[in-house]
Amino acid sequence: MVRELPWEECIRFELPGRKDRAVLAIGGFGSNPVTVRPLADHLNSTFGAHVIGRSLPRHGEGERAFRMLSPSQLFFGVKAMFDHAYEQNPQPWILSGYSFSAVPLTMLAALYPDRVRALILTSPAFKIASPYAATASWTILIARYALTLGPVVYAGTRAWSGYREGGAEGLKRAVRPVAAATAGMLIAREALSYGHLGTQESTVVDLEEGQVRAAHHRRRHLYPASAIAPLQPLAKWMLTRNEFPIFGAFGSQDTSISVQYAREMLERIPTSVIREYDADHRLITDPLARQQYLGDAAEFCNAHWR
Repeated sequence: MVRELPWEECIRFELPGRKDRAVLAIGGFGSNPVTVRPLADHLNSTFGAHVIGRSLPRHGEGERAFRMLSPSQLFFGVKAMFDHAYEQNPQPWILSGYSFSAVPLTMLAALYPDRVRALILTSPAFKIASPYAATASWTILIARYALTLGPVVYAGTRAWSGYREGGAEGLKRAVRPVAAATAGMLIAREALSYGHLGTQESTVVDLEEGQVRAAHHRRRHLYPASAIAPLQPLAKWMLTRNEFPIFGAFGSQDTSISVQYAREMLERIPTSVIREYDADHRLITDPLARQQYLGDAAEFCNAHWR
């Protein structure tokens, strides 16, 4: 069956199965069911897994919803989904995150290790691709440099001024606003990394084959940045301090995320399994990569269900 899926179409499905083989799969920013449904169907039909599929918070509410999405809404929205699933089935779950959703799911796995059996991270957006990509504008590059240097200059100026006017006490009073302003500028700098991205507006999909026939894109580059950028360093810090089984899947031609950065993160985890395929960010839509990915992910899940 071929039909057009709008970019904001919600992912909302549940495939009944064995309660001891539970999977929560969440899509990424601007994604539709084709990004998570093939793996869900495969795990359900092959192993009888109980799979719940969901979208990120505010997904399906239109563009304006993303403009208002905050980091806390993103994280606690995903947490609420997991809490609800766990209340219905209090077994260790496998969490499967695609792109942006890999970030909050990694944080949840670190916070609730007794509730999580393993993680599947597909094209995880721990860091957005370099703004030096060919489509990046010089305006964005200059702004990033300014926002990198800005915190250093501002912090130094405020600290010196506070110390000169009030000594040690004046320096202490200057620390809080300096820290807040510095954090704000650094987050803004990371947000500008999204300036070279276009997000999916709609996709013509063959649902039976899981193949994309045509995709239409339109720039909405800064909408998700303010929500995801503050969570990325937290996810990295939490990931490196926990050792749970992780399956990391990457497309070697992915220009949306920094594959090298994410690979290096996962390589530090002894329990991680890393696979790279000849595909782009939406690797599930490439026929050959799709077949390899489904087989590798299924093998990983089966190893932790035994």
